Amino acid sequence: MEGLRHSCTNENLDIIVRGLDVNFNDTILAIGGSGHPGLALLEYAKKVMVVDTNPTQIDFIGRIVECIRTGNYEGFHARDEFGSEDGYFSGTISRNTAVARKKLMEKYFGVDWRLDKIRAKLGEFEILPTGNIFDLGQRIVFDKAYLSNAVGYSNDFSYEEFIKFVDKLRVGSLVYITDASCRLLLEQTINRHGVKLARDEKLSNVSEGDLWEHSVYVRV
Repeated sequence: MEGLRHSCTNENLDIIVRGLDVNFNDTILAIGGSGHPGLALLEYAKKVMVVDTNPTQIDFIGRIVECIRTGNYEGFHARDEFGSEDGYFSGTISRNTAVARKKLMEKYFGVDWRLDKIRAKLGEFEILPTGNIFDLGQRIVFDKAYLSNAVGYSNDFSYEEFIKFVDKLRVGSLVYITDASCRLLLEQTINRHGVKLARDEKLSNVSEGDLWEHSVYVRV
């Protein structure tokens, strides 16, 4: 089984929420990762479903959700283990950057009322079985998608599955991606295969000045 890769998000949660322009009518499909982006979205959305190809990540999300459910907020913030991509040991990002990201995550969730609101909505937080978000997205109904860097993240990325995923979206649905390389790959796919997505410049620009480049696309 693949080991834990993320125990703490390295993305800006406020930017994710604002970039997807989340409202109380939204059903959102999200990459699981550490679970923190999906939980941040839940505060404002109607329903959030998370999925990951790594069963260890799915287990980790289940554990932090249980901490919220039982009111164990200290346990939610605790990190007794680190993923290989957290940056502490793997060297993928500097230790200082990793520590700063962890502090940002803790600050975001650190206000008790925020976790209280999320706790009250956990009935609308669904951890889906291990799987590929592009395949799964063709079989369920949702309004917006948080993909992080799933576009091109691994050699398993399939243009065909991604095109089918986009075709399933209703017009006006939003898709959020992270990382400039993902944007380049996505726009190449749009141009070569006529994928029905257009970059929303206004929503994409909320990420200016952040460590990662974020782009938001709208289904047209």
